[in-house]
Amino acid sequence: MIPGLSLIGSGMDSCILDSQEIIESTAFSNLIFADSSKLIGFQILFPNLDYTLGIKCRDILDENSLIANNKIANGYRGIDLLNSNLKVVGNIISNVDRGINVDGFTFDYFPVIDNNIILYPSSIGIYDFLGCQPTITNNIIYLNNQYSRGLHDIVKTPLTANNIVISENDIYGGYSFIFSGNVRNNVLIGHTSAGRALHFSSGNFHAINNLVMNIDLGASIYGSVSMDFRHNNIWNVANPYLGFTPDSTNLSVDPMIVSEDSGDVHLQMYSPMIDAGDPRILDANGSRSDIGAYGGPLGKTYEYIDLPPRSPRGIVSSIDSGLVKISWKKNTEADLHKYRVYRDTTKGFVIDTTKLIAEIIDTVFEESLLNQQKNLYYKITAVDSQWNESAGSEEITVVISEVNEPIIITDDYHLYPNYPNPFNSTTKIGYRIKGTSYVKLIVYDIKGEIVRVLSNEIKEGGYYEEEFSAESKSAFGEGSASGRDADRLSSGIYIYRIYIRNSNDVPVYSASGKMLYLK
Repeated sequence: MIPGLSLIGSGMDSCILDSQEIIESTAFSNLIFADSSKLIGFQILFPNLDYTLGIKCRDILDENSLIANNKIANGYRGIDLLNSNLKVVGNIISNVDRGINVDGFTFDYFPVIDNNIILYPSSIGIYDFLGCQPTITNNIIYLNNQYSRGLHDIVKTPLTANNIVISENDIYGGYSFIFSGNVRNNVLIGHTSAGRALHFSSGNFHAINNLVMNIDLGASIYGSVSMDFRHNNIWNVANPYLGFTPDSTNLSVDPMIVSEDSGDVHLQMYSPMIDAGDPRILDANGSRSDIGAYGGPLGKTYEYIDLPPRSPRGIVSSIDSGLVKISWKKNTEADLHKYRVYRDTTKGFVIDTTKLIAEIIDTVFEESLLNQQKNLYYKITAVDSQWNESAGSEEITVVISEVNEPIIITDDYHLYPNYPNPFNSTTKIGYRIKGTSYVKLIVYDIKGEIVRVLSNEIKEGGYYEEEFSAESKSAFGEGSASGRDADRLSSGIYIYRIYIRNSNDVPVYSASGKMLYLK
């Protein structure tokens, strides 16, 4: 490009710049951006070569320079900024090592990185390697590589706010901030207990109104740090804090977001994070700030949806001297009111008021089975204060015998429907096995070809869940460590099937289900 040039495409899905078959060497810049220019509305395809830069921006001093509303795929770095002041807004970047790389020889540059979506970088979503003072706001980053990071080495940022980082796999670090920064209204959702979220080192920080959940280490400091850490929610985190003790304004409560599975971090009605942020910071509608990505002046005004509670899980049941006892894990929703227990003599029964036998606030139900002649089946639901009722729990079976003590069957073989379904990123497939068993769980495409082997091992009896990601990997492994060779699956129907052999290597159970993937 030449200085002052505006390239305006007709849209990221219809106007394509394709250099995949032109560039054949590594360490090459595919598109060199110029000062006082604009690049808007293209799909830009780069060759997938190591160390190949996508859009190279050097010494862009005009703050009105703009890279916006483009779809950028492949390459080592999607957009690479050095000593530049431009705006990077509304782009979708995928299949790269680093999504947006920011660098500078001094702190005299102030690029703006706003409202971009970065999909599955194999290394880092947004990286600020010394120099520059970027403003990083309203970006969404999806991670699925074990060592990938969402925002890393964010140095001396005036504002890092309203960003969402969602991990679909174990991660090493979600956010990592070094030197001074204002970190506000961000969300990090981990995948398991691995990794860390907010890490601060050697500087002055303001960490306010952030949500961190489902990860190993919530917030930590290292070195000489001056930190204002207030009104954050650190939830379901194995080690919430390291190196400091937070004040009482910080929470550890179920955030009640709309959907962890789909990554919808809008707050449900009655979420404890509504109007729970720093009272000196206001939402877009003028009320006290919510905690989370849609709070604060850069957030969004939206309607809070009143959803039912989650179905009761972690059910444990037993029988002793003719008394059946069923217990389960307590729901964590702030508006939970009670539980309902349903019973019928028909397997797979449909819940209705005629089968309701108890309403309780505890998580334990007991009932005498004296003189009972038929097999019994139980389901549990959760009810909130607005009388919204969850779907039923897994079914508990009590087998009645005329000779022996009744027995309870909660560990039979069963394949459960995947959830969510349809899905647009990941879905979970649950199954229950009876005793020590060899389990093989396979996903096929509609042509019957193997897409992924999710389980292929001996497991103890119990309930399990396997996660299936739409990222295409080797059918029998995790693919390359970097994830550079991985592609997204095509939209459509996929089949999952389970095969189970008992401890004597005898086939005892098989079942299948269908799921729909929508990009």
